[in-house]
Amino acid sequence: VYVLYMDKVLLFDDARKAVLYGAFFGAAYLFPLLGGWLGDQVIGQTRTLTAGVIMMAAGYIGLAVSGVDSLGPFYVGLALIAMGTGIFKVNMSALVGNVYRDAPDLKDAGFNIYYMGVNLGFTMGPLIATFVGAYWNDYRITFWIASAGMLGALGCIALGRKTLKLSDRLHQVQA
Repeated sequence: VYVLYMDKVLLFDDARKAVLYGAFFGAAYLFPLLGGWLGDQVIGQTRTLTAGVIMMAAGYIGLAVSGVDSLGPFYVGLALIAMGTGIFKVNMSALVGNVYRDAPDLKDAGFNIYYMGVNLGFTMGPLIATFVGAYWNDYRITFWIASAGMLGALGCIALGRKTLKLSDRLHQVQA
């Protein structure tokens, strides 16, 4: 959807789209290094995970309010999404493993559920976003929906906070 937005709304040429898309994905794969350090050594995995979700929500809002005449929110939004994705991704995987620390026989099932959700989101997200953007002829709506999804994720984190904090604490005590 980013490329469609850059093409149809921001009217970027192909070279500019390619550079931004590559930089975005490169950053999303670089920031797990920062996320791992923050989660393991500085503020804990649950707080780092929460910070990543907040960054992604703010980033999607930045994309939603951007436009041809206001590119600043677009660039800041992309940076926040890349950073948030990176620090979220690594800590979520660690927390899933830590939740099942005392039940190793359930760990495989836990990771299967986690990765099934990741793959389902990876498959359905772009399809739904493209459909919504094309149906309403406005890709900004998809960014608002993504931001709302991130806020829903914050709710899920809040509901599971007790389990996540216990998992986070166990990890830091053994480190």
